[in-house]
Amino acid sequence: MPTLRENLERALRGEDLEQFPFGVYSWLYDQAGFPADEEPSTVARMHMGAGCFREEHDSVTEEAQPLPDGGLLTTLHTPLGDLSRRQAVEPGYGSYWTVEPFIQQPEDWRILQYVIEDTHYSEIPDEFARVEELLGESGLVIPGLPRMPFQRLWIEFAALEQLCFLLADQRDRLDRLVSLLTVQGQEAWKILARSDAEFVWAPDNLTADVLSPELYRRYAQPYYEALAEVLHPAGKKIVAHMDGHLAALVDLIARSPVDVIESFTPPPNGNLPLGQAWQAWPDKCLFLNFPPALHLCEPEEIRQFIEEYIGQVPQRRRLAFEISEDVPLDLLAGNILAIAEVLQEA
Repeated sequence: MPTLRENLERALRGEDLEQFPFGVYSWLYDQAGFPADEEPSTVARMHMGAGCFREEHDSVTEEAQPLPDGGLLTTLHTPLGDLSRRQAVEPGYGSYWTVEPFIQQPEDWRILQYVIEDTHYSEIPDEFARVEELLGESGLVIPGLPRMPFQRLWIEFAALEQLCFLLADQRDRLDRLVSLLTVQGQEAWKILARSDAEFVWAPDNLTADVLSPELYRRYAQPYYEALAEVLHPAGKKIVAHMDGHLAALVDLIARSPVDVIESFTPPPNGNLPLGQAWQAWPDKCLFLNFPPALHLCEPEEIRQFIEEYIGQVPQRRRLAFEISEDVPLDLLAGNILAIAEVLQEA
């Protein structure tokens, strides 16, 4: 029998499977609180985004200040002025959520451009090997890239509203920022191309609700093509986090060089059925995130949905299951066990 790691690798390569793999993001798995002697034997840990590089600056300095409410104020000091972001702690998982982004007014984009031009990446030697050794055969380590530039701008630097204004009023500036981030990101791409990792995670959080077909053609397709030119010759597979509504993008994604659609979310939360995606993307593996709404269902309903999903796939290949987000913590352990049991019997 293949190990948990080997079974995941087979699925992501598109090979035939004896059993559909089931993985859980490591940080979520840890929050389930399984005793060491009661951990489920068929559930793999997914260590996503292992840092093989670090971000560095020449002239920009970063200051992080804890806030009395538990939040965090991060300030980027530059010769052109400062940019500040305030984050609060969300109660579900205790993670930071941005409540005031770096970009507050149109003048801030000029400062951000300086920050981008001042940023570069340096390799962290042996980091992938270190994390992989810690995880062993219990799961899979997939080192991560920076997000796609268009996604970085509204998720990491600005709110969506500010990006929409930039898109409408200053498309040339937006294109310049995307180009700069792409050039900057190529340093990280080349570091991962030299690594021993077979799979590379692009944490893009892609959804057609934001990235329309027109914007996908302009900002996503060229990005993935450039990324593939670096990673594919080195034998790496691109694992792109596309967890949103994808029905409007199905034909465009089919033409992309992405190898794995990770966190693919079918109905009821997504809007693209598994069977349709599986047929439309014959050269891609679907790493299916169990839809968040179904975590509120009873075990028998969970079983019915999983059986329905598997029934949409005519071959036992190019499909794996995972939990990557949006699970109430009080239901996490029980639902992991329920999903694992159904997949074990499938």
